[in-house]
Amino acid sequence: MGVINTGNKIGTTLAGLRLVMATVFSLSLVGSGTALILKKNKFTKKVKGKVTSTECDNTQCKVSYEYTVDGNVHRTDDSIAPLSLKGAKAVDVSYNPDIPGENTLQVAPTRLIGLAMYGLALLVFCVGLLTYMVTKEVKGAGTAFAALSAYKMLTN
Repeated sequence: MGVINTGNKIGTTLAGLRLVMATVFSLSLVGSGTALILKKNKFTKKVKGKVTSTECDNTQCKVSYEYTVDGNVHRTDDSIAPLSLKGAKAVDVSYNPDIPGENTLQVAPTRLIGLAMYGLALLVFCVGLLTYMVTKEVKGAGTAFAALSAYKMLTN
């Protein structure tokens, strides 16, 4: 019985350390996710642009296009774009209203990525917490966890 109790204590301690690591990792994900959610997107206006040329290979296209803002025509050459624009005559151009010459065809969904990071943080923390709770409450689970951890260290 002493071996099992010692194994349970070692397994619970290992699970506790992993819970601490999961918590630190989760907090870093939350911090990064918050930064992405609060980040102000500079390409807030959209306008239709006219494609002037397209060159595509197997993975991407180089698109040249022009668009008009307040009567001024802006041109962009060799912008990298997805294959879905192959043969397109018009594109949706997102541009910076403060500097209309700054533009992009693809605006990154930073808010969605930030929310996904929140979800991943929650998942990582819950797995760490669940592992800790099982090793603490279920008799023999700590010993099994310690044995599995030792086996992984010896085989890797």
